[in-house]
Amino acid sequence: MINPAPNYHGYRFPSEIIAHAVWLYFRFSLSFRDVEDLLEILVQSRRNRRAAVRFFLKLLKKQGSLPRRLITDKLRSYPAANRTVMPSIVHRTDQ
Repeated sequence: MINPAPNYHGYRFPSEIIAHAVWLYFRFSLSFRDVEDLLEILVQSRRNRRAAVRFFLKLLKKQGSLPRRLITDKLRSYPAANRTVMPSIVHRTDQ
């Protein structure tokens, strides 16, 4: 029997982020503090265009070079931020 998706109602982060953190924990044997540091780096408190621009700039600074393509979820602020920060980069939202 397949269990339904866990309900993380009332938690600070969306269920996708929590599920990914759990997967990282079991896949790579990271400590709780390591996983907490990874969510702290990538999670924004707001999900508007301005937050997405800051997010992209932070990732680009750490990456050091422009990506060939950008693949994100279907959040509508990401295409707007992509047009502002990296207009020449192809943005895709499929899996």
